[in-house]
Amino acid sequence: MSASVPLNRLPLGGEGCIAFVPAGSLQLRLASLGLVPGALVELRQTAPVVVVNSGGTTLALEPSVAAEILVRCVAGTSLESSPNEGVLPWNPHGSS
Repeated sequence: MSASVPLNRLPLGGEGCIAFVPAGSLQLRLASLGLVPGALVELRQTAPVVVVNSGGTTLALEPSVAAEILVRCVAGTSLESSPNEGVLPWNPHGSS
């Protein structure tokens, strides 16, 4: 089992499985967007906001919010595979 890291620490294009979402009103808001433990997310952008794809939906998160969501890297995603600053090229189909 891989260690959990903040969502915004995934490499661009990297995928992770949400392991932890902080409790409280933030948890409820994120759950309404489908960001719950067990959901797969792909990091698409880190600046000026964090953009992720999850379940066919593209979501923009404040960097401070993304830093509180912990994920486990899925197979094929390495924390050292690419820089994690910037923006991936636009793909209207949601995958790289």
